[in-house]
Amino acid sequence: MNQSLSIIIYSHLRDLRLSDAHKHYHDEFFRENKTILPNNIFVPANYKCMKKTTRNNCAKISSLSLYGSSTFSERIYNYFPYADIF
Repeated sequence: MNQSLSIIIYSHLRDLRLSDAHKHYHDEFFRENKTILPNNIFVPANYKCMKKTTRNNCAKISSLSLYGSSTFSERIYNYFPYADIF
């Protein structure tokens, strides 16, 4: 990985719709060394993809709509401590 690349800041982003996105986009948006997300963001996403994401930026999510499972692991609740998860 090229360490000289700039971090992308999405300061006005409110909805990040990853529902139909490839699983690699989940990781790209939640890695703090690549992106900085604003607080209070809404994210609809696939449960399997979010289950494997890194922890950075996750505390900024206020609402997380997961599909693909009706039950969620404890890890999801720990990774998104301020999110309403449904």
